[in-house]
Amino acid sequence: MILEIHGAQFRNKGALKMLHVAISKIRSHEAQMEFALDEAAGNTAQIRSMGLSVLKGSRGWMGSRWFSPRFKIQKILNHVPFGSDRLAIRNVDGLIDVSGFAFSDVWGHRPMRDFNALASYYAEQGKPVIMLPQALGPFRSHVSRQNFVRLMDSVSAAYARDRTSYNYAAELIGECSKLRIAPDITLFDGRQVPPVLRETKISTDVFIVPNIQVTRRGDAWSVDVYVEMMADLIRLVLSQNCKPRLLVHDTSGADRVLAHMIIGRVKESQVELVEEEDPWKLKVMIGASRAVIGSRYHALVAALSSCVPVVSIGWSHKYDELLSDFGQVGFCIDRSSERIDVENAVRRVCDEKEHVDHREILMNKLSKLGVRNEQMWREILSLVRGGEVS
Repeated sequence: MILEIHGAQFRNKGALKMLHVAISKIRSHEAQMEFALDEAAGNTAQIRSMGLSVLKGSRGWMGSRWFSPRFKIQKILNHVPFGSDRLAIRNVDGLIDVSGFAFSDVWGHRPMRDFNALASYYAEQGKPVIMLPQALGPFRSHVSRQNFVRLMDSVSAAYARDRTSYNYAAELIGECSKLRIAPDITLFDGRQVPPVLRETKISTDVFIVPNIQVTRRGDAWSVDVYVEMMADLIRLVLSQNCKPRLLVHDTSGADRVLAHMIIGRVKESQVELVEEEDPWKLKVMIGASRAVIGSRYHALVAALSSCVPVVSIGWSHKYDELLSDFGQVGFCIDRSSERIDVENAVRRVCDEKEHVDHREILMNKLSKLGVRNEQMWREILSLVRGGEVS
């Protein structure tokens, strides 16, 4: 049996981890399962380095102007004999989506339109279409609402990553068996870092993680205000006798430019720039740190899954919901945050005396989320095997 994994990408650490976790979890129950990717996810060498098949003909990224015509070509290539080193899409037995956050007015209606075309192709052949946990909505425009409703007609199961996302979806399609809630799959990647004991020496490293999307999406900050905010966070970390490390968590380039702008606002000797391609090495580094303060969702997930305290500076509901799941509502920063609240949040996650207490709280929350995560995988495996979700 072969499943296509859609929505993954090699240049984004979070998306790459979702790809690894999805494959690993399914194969832990179905060892002979094979997987395929469209080259929108990465180049041929990257895909094959993971032992995955490359689909014949690339659709490109959903939402792009070329997706629709290229998808038509991909289906035509089902009947073309050449390209035997690649897999025709007709030979794939199901579709797993790991987009994370693609279906919302934030990104416009085109990603929903394009994914619906792909999902309906599989659904019309009686093959399962599963959307793994992701943020959804809001859906305010008429076109977005229409496209999402059509998409859900083709989906076997869709997992909202949080209550707000679930409500946005349920408002359009009602509460139904195919719409459920489950936590982000990378919280349970099989590489959890054991919590620090009280007698353990605690690192002074605090990762600061910028994200260019904060200046582009939602209630967008100006670049100048955001850069100064991140620089100020570095100064606050230093004032707590901790070591700030500026982490580039996305390799597309924009976050790197942002990081150098932030360094320009502080003394270069005061902060270390960290870039690491391997998401698992990043997870280990984050798991060994005192805290993570930042705007990259999956950097925060990597920290929380390691029971490391966080402060988030987000741009959509997914940040607030993630911290809410871990009982950390007071550690969300936005444009309306008072200076004293920012200082207090940074002081608390940097405080060595509070650190172990923080980790024990996070470990307890993680354990409870893990129960739902395991239930979700049982449901998914049932669908993949041709069964139903009860």
